[in-house]
Amino acid sequence: QTHTWYFAGGEFRGGTTSSDRGFWAPYMGAGIFKSTDNGETWQLLPSTKDSDPTVFNSAFDYVHRLAISPTTGTVFVANNASGIYRSTDGGNSFPLVLGGVAQHAWSDVAFGSNGVVVATLSHQTQGAAQQTNLPGVYKSHDDGVTWMNITPATFPNTHHRSLLAVAPSNPNIVYVLTFTGQTLSDGREDMRFHKINSATGASEDRSSNLPRYSGAPELGAAIHAWFNFCMVLAVKPDDENFVIAGGTTLFRSRNGFASPPRGARNETHIGGYANPNNGGVYANHYVDQQNLAFHPTRPNQLWSANDGGVFVTRNVTGTPVAWENKNRGYISSQFYAVAISARADDEQIIGGAQERRMTAFSTHCRQKLPWARQRRTYKISSVATARIAILANALLTLLSILARCCGTTIPRLIAPASAVPFSSACRRSTARKAGASFTNTRSIPRMSA
Repeated sequence: QTHTWYFAGGEFRGGTTSSDRGFWAPYMGAGIFKSTDNGETWQLLPSTKDSDPTVFNSAFDYVHRLAISPTTGTVFVANNASGIYRSTDGGNSFPLVLGGVAQHAWSDVAFGSNGVVVATLSHQTQGAAQQTNLPGVYKSHDDGVTWMNITPATFPNTHHRSLLAVAPSNPNIVYVLTFTGQTLSDGREDMRFHKINSATGASEDRSSNLPRYSGAPELGAAIHAWFNFCMVLAVKPDDENFVIAGGTTLFRSRNGFASPPRGARNETHIGGYANPNNGGVYANHYVDQQNLAFHPTRPNQLWSANDGGVFVTRNVTGTPVAWENKNRGYISSQFYAVAISARADDEQIIGGAQERRMTAFSTHCRQKLPWARQRRTYKISSVATARIAILANALLTLLSILARCCGTTIPRLIAPASAVPFSSACRRSTARKAGASFTNTRSIPRMSA
């Protein structure tokens, strides 16, 4: 049923500020949505509807993984609260099949081409009185009805997020990348890496072979997940030993990390921050890795999703790896702050977005039009993009105050002398901005930032 899609949201660990500022910035989802026409229309599955979307009280508020078995079509949900849910009736019901309600903060699920299901459960959540299933790694031979514990003996007793990757060319080979939740004395996050044979239960602890270069771990010297925020793991479709793993930065191993990295650094370091780090990013790539996907029939082609968008390499075996930026024609920005001109006759809006840009928009307040295409973009070049966004927030506050004092607009205040000033005569807009349409900007409370 290639025309049937499922979608779920919620980000349990929602920002890089989590580990160093004491909060975890979550973003709740709204349940699971289903499309039966290739994504043209969507319906919320009643079995996953949250009675109160402002409160974390549903297993489907935070969905870490939504996956469909390639052999049975069963829908599996790995969430941030309880464990693994499954549906055999197209989403009409989702019983819990592994874990316990409010017992596990992280879980994951993956499939072998032979139909075997593997899953992970994190350690006990704070305040949970009893655990139905112990934390660790599990497998199921009957589509998730029953489970067998295959946790390696050296698996950490307490751990946060774990990712699973099953080798497409050998469904018995399972790799597990785990963040324990601890930071080591040298500043690295304590990452563990295991290889498991799900058929025999044999396992190898290869944690000591993960990349460890000189320099700041969060800037590419090691796999750094920013306290669960960014982690990826994938296996090349035609080679069970070719593994891609990463956090802020992307690494590869041709032998499944059976040995430490050898040779030049660009043999292992293939994306994210620059190699060597010089305050920039890897050519045509970006930092904070969020997802990986190999092309189903072209095993050398790898797609990468990160905080900079979507990228692809046609040859993941190359040294260095050549990436292509595929960010074309869509608008997807995380705004930290917006400000509206204080002048009653001015209808311009400025917004500070995360990552690479601070963008000023001009729009007409009396028409039902989305964000205007006619805008000026001020790019900010920095590797510490999240921190730059916070700085942009503070800057917007200051600019708004100055603009009010000067009786002018923010765009005119910050435009360089050589730039063409914004024109409030610009009334038409044609660019699409999902979920953003203003009927009257004056109806929005005026904010300084």
